[in-house]
Amino acid sequence: MNAAGASPRPFDAAAAGAYVSAHPQLAPRVGAVETVERPDEGNINEVYLVRGERGGVVLKQGLPWVRILRDWPLSAERTAREAHLMATWEPFGEGLVPELIHYDAERHVLAMELVEDHLIYRDALAAGDVHADGAAALGRLLARAAFHTSSFRLGPEELAAAAAGAANAAMHELMEQVVYEQPYAGDPRNVYDEEVAPTVAALARDRAYRSGIAALKIAHRTRGEALVHGDLHTGSVMVGPGSVRVIDAEFARYGPVAWDVGELWAHERIAAVCLAARREPAAEAAGSLVATTWEAFGAQLRELWPERRDPTFTAEFVDDWLEDVRALAVRFAGAEIARRVIGIGKADEVEALSSALRPAVAAQLLDEAHAAVCRGEGGAWPG
Repeated sequence: MNAAGASPRPFDAAAAGAYVSAHPQLAPRVGAVETVERPDEGNINEVYLVRGERGGVVLKQGLPWVRILRDWPLSAERTAREAHLMATWEPFGEGLVPELIHYDAERHVLAMELVEDHLIYRDALAAGDVHADGAAALGRLLARAAFHTSSFRLGPEELAAAAAGAANAAMHELMEQVVYEQPYAGDPRNVYDEEVAPTVAALARDRAYRSGIAALKIAHRTRGEALVHGDLHTGSVMVGPGSVRVIDAEFARYGPVAWDVGELWAHERIAAVCLAARREPAAEAAGSLVATTWEAFGAQLRELWPERRDPTFTAEFVDDWLEDVRALAVRFAGAEIARRVIGIGKADEVEALSSALRPAVAAQLLDEAHAAVCRGEGGAWPG
């Protein structure tokens, strides 16, 4: 709801252009509007790319429903959570977070820099462009966020205030539903190849696996360690030559550091498996992305460790903390892989496979998910 208590009117192309032209923070940046594009990316929000004689901006509008499922109500306040993460991560983001130009709380509109000549990382990977440097940059960014927004840098009162200011219960509940509930509840929106149905049914009745999923749901809900992106997968990252941008942070909240790490790992792994199934030359390099991300995360965290605020966190403790994050991230990765094969928000790389390849790849990924969730193991994950 906006300040007047009514739902904001959804933008169309004309309204998005008019909004930019009328706004004093945006109009000088764009100049006379020339084009307005509505990209296909994104399941939740309205997004428009507005370009003009001087430059461009991205407008994202949060509406009180899911964009692709208008019968699914959702808080429009999610854009405020994204704006908050962008502002909080920017000081240590080292250019990986887009510039936040303006946030309109009444209309739930976020305006950010338009990054040209970049691809969605998922699409780049599918084309065989691995961007190992980008995976390393993401690992370092997550380590900086884990350090600067957690007890390592903040005192108890600061941490409590930061967590309260980032509360995002509606989006947290949505993520719980799609990751831990719907894939195993016989939801009619779960769609997969008939050949995979026995594997899906076996997961749903596997007591050890379902217990593992329940434990992950509890961890996801209760471990408010740091300000996490909340939905950091390869579709939420843009890559270009020597450049990375992290976008789509409407799920941001205080949560487990391992969730961001594990979700990113899951999608790096999905990309590698699909490339291997297609016998693409980039498959081997893609298979190293998980390790690359983790090595960069650990190295960055250790580099920051001398700046920790509380001497209780000793030099020796960092090893134990990193191992705890690693082990939980493996299990979160398994849950995310399973969700992307079974439930809503399918992995595009899997869906794009031929009907001859897709069932075997889906079955392999579900087997890996089972091993990760139940035993925290599998050759894909850092040891």
